[in-house]
Amino acid sequence: MRKGEILAAEDDNRRLLGCVYVEVRGARGYLGQLAVDPARQGRGLGMRIREAAEEHLRRQGCEAVDILVLNLRPELPPSIAATATSRPAPRRSTPPPAQIRD
Repeated sequence: MRKGEILAAEDDNRRLLGCVYVEVRGARGYLGQLAVDPARQGRGLGMRIREAAEEHLRRQGCEAVDILVLNLRPELPPSIAATATSRPAPRRSTPPPAQIRD
């Protein structure tokens, strides 16, 4: 039984740099378990993996993405920390990074 997919980022030598789990849940997508090789952290790779995952889900017909953050660490980028909340976010004129819209 297939539920979701693992998307992987590799270097030119096909070494794994990072990965993320994505799942289509109707009009919403789910993104979780994003991981980046510790030697590659702090260079924007996680953000690029997240953006690629959002684009992948958009192509599957998703209108929004739910992100599960298991450990809200202080070093998380603000774009992730801002979406890691259990309460509804205030309305914004610009969609938050986890929203995917054309």
